[in-house]
Amino acid sequence: MSESKGCILMLHGFKQSDTIFYKKSSGLRKHLTKQLGYELIYPCGQLKIEGHLAGDYTGVEDQPDSVDMFSWLLRDSITGISKISDERSVKPLIKYIEENIVSKGKKLVGIIGFSQGACFTSVLIQYYSHLEIFKHLKFGIMFSGFHLDDASVLKDNDDAIETVERNSPIKSLHVMGTLDTVVEDAKTYNLHDTFKDKYGEENTDLYKHIGGHYVPNNKGFLLKIATWIESADKEEDVSVDAIDNKKFDENNKEIPDIDEDLLKSIDNLGF
Repeated sequence: MSESKGCILMLHGFKQSDTIFYKKSSGLRKHLTKQLGYELIYPCGQLKIEGHLAGDYTGVEDQPDSVDMFSWLLRDSITGISKISDERSVKPLIKYIEENIVSKGKKLVGIIGFSQGACFTSVLIQYYSHLEIFKHLKFGIMFSGFHLDDASVLKDNDDAIETVERNSPIKSLHVMGTLDTVVEDAKTYNLHDTFKDKYGEENTDLYKHIGGHYVPNNKGFLLKIATWIESADKEEDVSVDAIDNKKFDENNKEIPDIDEDLLKSIDNLGF
């Protein structure tokens, strides 16, 4: 296979794991790796879920309680409010990215999250993408996502990573299943609208698939996802050479780059 276009971080849902999500997203994974040339990286949440404590909110189909299951968020058993732990969620993931992507000279260009992983994806983009490890990040895709604001980021101690609200645009795609009974439509719409308000309608898209609470493997839908990614991943960086070659006058105004041949022609006119 040709050189990788970059790495995409794959964040699993509640009561899942890296192994489970790797299998559940097989169609998408094969399409993005074999057809588009990306490398998909699957980390695992550090908050282990005991089977008898998982409740009804599984987010997966027919998942036996004997399998190890994990979470990205801390959920209050009384209020049901979810929070992201800086110490137990964010820091372990950042360490994982540094060890498995950055230290190997690879670029993290995208994040794809499902359900709770989609929620975590949105928080990483909105409040942590100022970190050096995200400097090549171009897009985020959130399947069955829901919104948490910065007040839900739990700063466990004084050594917590600084959260900085992202202002510059980033491409985001929000995907919802019309038959999803786990994450309500309103929650995904809310997440979509949050991104649209922050980063502009031109940078925010919403797709629907005729299915439930899962990442669809339908070839037609995967083609739509792939086409969106190719569009979002277009190179927009201005090269250092291009910046260095710019010329400025004494008032620090940029001098237009006029073709040298044209300048010679003007000189020959005797003006």
